[in-house]
Amino acid sequence: MHSLNQHEFETAIYRILEYGDISDLAHAVGKSAGYYSQMFNPEDPRESVWYRAALDFHNLIAIDPERGKAALDLFNYFAKRSLPGNGSLCVDRTRERAWKESTEAALAEASGKSLDECIRETEEEITAKLEHLEALRGKRRKEIGDKVITQFTTNGRAS
Repeated sequence: MHSLNQHEFETAIYRILEYGDISDLAHAVGKSAGYYSQMFNPEDPRESVWYRAALDFHNLIAIDPERGKAALDLFNYFAKRSLPGNGSLCVDRTRERAWKESTEAALAEASGKSLDECIRETEEEITAKLEHLEALRGKRRKEIGDKVITQFTTNGRAS
């Protein structure tokens, strides 16, 4: 598999960002916008912390796949904690919406509504169920991450 060099990696990160992201990120962590502007500039030859971290994980995995993966899992857990769908409240909300949409789709068909209305209700049901599935996956990621954190804090390493 092709490993990205520094320029390719930083160009890919730069293309993901939208106008204002650098300023928002700088503000969130108390850094200057210039600090992040330099870091996300693929034409700047200085290595960004993003590329350095990716390269370190790449090399640690090459040295010891088990410990490298454990370290990457811990990093991902920390980074993904702010993603939507990581809490039980979100799961409860998406479950309720999925039930509601499922009921509405069934009622549309049972009450003889138009085919277009039945299709619309079924599409809403599917969307709600997919959102609930993603919320459940997020909750599972959080539980796995919590387990990894507990293992690290109790044993000093993942088992």
